[in-house]
Amino acid sequence: MKYRYHLLTVFSLAVLLSSSQPTFGGSLRTSGGRAMPQAAHGTAYAALQPVGAATGWGRVVVRDDDVPSGLKRTVQVWLFGMEPRTDYLVTIDGVDIGAILTHSSGNGVLKLQNDGRGHEPVPEELPSIDELQSVVIYGPGLAPTLEGSFSSLVHPGGETTYEESIELDDVSGGDAEGMAKVEMEEGGHQEFKTCATGLMPTSLYDVIVDGLTVATVTADEQGQACVKLEEPDDENPLPPEMSPVSKIVLVQWWDSAGDLILSGAFTGIGSCAHLKGTVTGFTATGFTLETSDETVTVVVTEETAWEEFGDHELALGDKVKVEGCWDDDDFVAEVIELLNGDDHEDGCAKFVGIIGNVSGENFVLDTDEGSLPVVTTGETEWLNFGDHEPAIGDKVKVEGCWDGEVFVADVVELKSRDDPGEKCGNLMGVVTEVSLPSFSMQKGNKTIQVLTTIETEWEDFGDHEIAVGDKVKVAGCWSGEVFVAEEVELKKQG
Repeated sequence: MKYRYHLLTVFSLAVLLSSSQPTFGGSLRTSGGRAMPQAAHGTAYAALQPVGAATGWGRVVVRDDDVPSGLKRTVQVWLFGMEPRTDYLVTIDGVDIGAILTHSSGNGVLKLQNDGRGHEPVPEELPSIDELQSVVIYGPGLAPTLEGSFSSLVHPGGETTYEESIELDDVSGGDAEGMAKVEMEEGGHQEFKTCATGLMPTSLYDVIVDGLTVATVTADEQGQACVKLEEPDDENPLPPEMSPVSKIVLVQWWDSAGDLILSGAFTGIGSCAHLKGTVTGFTATGFTLETSDETVTVVVTEETAWEEFGDHELALGDKVKVEGCWDDDDFVAEVIELLNGDDHEDGCAKFVGIIGNVSGENFVLDTDEGSLPVVTTGETEWLNFGDHEPAIGDKVKVEGCWDGEVFVADVVELKSRDDPGEKCGNLMGVVTEVSLPSFSMQKGNKTIQVLTTIETEWEDFGDHEIAVGDKVKVAGCWSGEVFVAEEVELKKQG
């Protein structure tokens, strides 16, 4: 997708920028939803870009919190798309912070904190927040691999929920300057804007965002040009590939000869967060977490740190705090902290599933993540059952609390009886085998057989043919043990 612009500006770049940012320096403002790091004292962020022919990218957060015992310092480093199973050295302003061993995906995490809690302390010689300058990541042979500069955090007021402005550096050795800005507001409005000056007058430039050419602009007689994309907007719409704008990383300006002129990277802090909730099930890569707003799929890696667990192993009903970053629809956990002690005491939750076995008024609930034995009492409230007795195949919603290792139901709500005509819905999973017109997909710890027909609609596949590893959403109905697809939507290629 390409959007073409021919803009003749009559203002200097300083004037163009003054409407959105008081200075040309990079500053970050975030608040609300997933994009709200809570800075009690001060926070600095750095977006890391590849050096030379290196690949990958990263994020660095340095945070100072005022606590009763004094100043607590935290340093967190995330690496993405690096060489797998490789050691990388992290330095900030010449201070060795630590080493990161990437796992098989090429991603890695490092956390330091000076109050302990299972982490190595922050080096005392690390400069203060307002003095931090740059980060360099060294790879094998101590070759510089990633680098980036720090910016600071400011909280916005009004209806803006996310805003970040960055400088674009002239990497061609010329005198060009540029900026880029993203903004999100309550109600769904999103905006991307980038401006440049010092360009070759009347020349064409491609603006590329995360590999997508979003505009071709013509510099005016003064060598200036701007691009502004919004959602909603009929004239200059924001491409869907750029939504949400909080996840945009790399912004580049290329000239008509194919040379890179300007480049800069957003910190993308909106993709990281702290979540609190109740563990409601387990998956092949982690668990599901029921928060106050949604059900989140949490991915656990070998780099994930576990706090306050002691000898306790994560279990259904545990209340936890998870710190990490979003990877598409998954939340990759960097730290998991147990909030409810060493057992299920006071751990309450709700589950939706199919009754797989019945013993009197007690039953086993089969959920997408596993089987849950449910105990009912004389105090249990039964909703929508009427004269119907709980039966195998019934879809129910169960709310209750743990009593040790037993889940005691306060409410059991009948969602649908064992009626094939009602067994329709949406399934999300990863394709594990393809033999059209059928394929298999993994959803949690279950393998589901999907049958397609000539009436099945294929959404967002384009020229891509369904393959092992694809993440898909399937709408359809059950026919025995087979799920007959009415629509298959490609969410992410494998």
